[in-house]
Amino acid sequence: MKVYRSYTAKKLKLPKRILFFVICAVLILFFALLLGNHLKNKMESADIDTTPIETTPSQETEPDDIIPEGGATHDESKKSVRSGYLDISYADDEKVIRERIDKLKDDGFNAVSVVCVESGRLAYASKALEEYTRLPASENIISLDELGSAVEYAESKGMITSALFEKGSSEELDMYIASELALAGFDEIVISGFENILGEKGGEIASCTGYLTRFRTSAKGVDVSLRLSPDAFVYARNSYHIEKLFTYTEFFSVDMTEYTSEEAGELVKKIGGSFSVYMIRPFVSGDSEGVSDALKAEGVEAVQYISAIPGPDTDTAETTGKDDQ
Repeated sequence: MKVYRSYTAKKLKLPKRILFFVICAVLILFFALLLGNHLKNKMESADIDTTPIETTPSQETEPDDIIPEGGATHDESKKSVRSGYLDISYADDEKVIRERIDKLKDDGFNAVSVVCVESGRLAYASKALEEYTRLPASENIISLDELGSAVEYAESKGMITSALFEKGSSEELDMYIASELALAGFDEIVISGFENILGEKGGEIASCTGYLTRFRTSAKGVDVSLRLSPDAFVYARNSYHIEKLFTYTEFFSVDMTEYTSEEAGELVKKIGGSFSVYMIRPFVSGDSEGVSDALKAEGVEAVQYISAIPGPDTDTAETTGKDDQ
């Protein structure tokens, strides 16, 4: 015989279960509130150390946090320096040098560029090099005193004097030459030889900053610029290094000697305000047609010629003489 349990009896047990769970939930909530209030009161009465945490610059550091350890100052007037190439050959005739300076002034340049050290060769008779090598300097190049006289004359015309310097194999000799150029009276020295330390994949700048520190000490009182490749400014990964290097240099220079006018304009558009922020001065070859005009059209006033601009009044005899030296 089958026995059936009362369905009504099973229904009566359901409300008791619900009531049990409801009571448990209320108790849990009540104790949670008590614990929360207790912890809140404890935190409010506790002594909290508000001393700021010390941080050190890293790749992720914001530019504003970079310590200006290089000691460089940044004169906004550098943005409008237009430097023409000054050929210092035939220095035995002071009149020739002065005429070249006068012509640059008449052509609208407010500065002169003098190639002093290039590809391991000096364009003037360096006393430091004589002492270092124990060899006499060539008699066919300008002496340090004559170089100083040319610098003094250019500055008397209200022009900035800029020495172009290429890093050599001997850092010790480089520092001696830096002192000589400062002694000659140059307003600024532009250093090349570090163009490729920052590229598409970034780079390391410790050796460069160390070199710049010693160079600035040797050429005390002279503005220093670092010549870099355009890639250093194009890739965002280099921004921290650029900010740091800028504390060691009064302005930057960028190599555009192989650029066409179109490429020059495109570069300015690509890196935007960097030309203004870092007072970048483009290096331009004298035979680069239209590059200076293209830069000016994009709002870049500064330019530095590192070779002479061809002209109808070029003295063929002088050019030939220079090649024979």
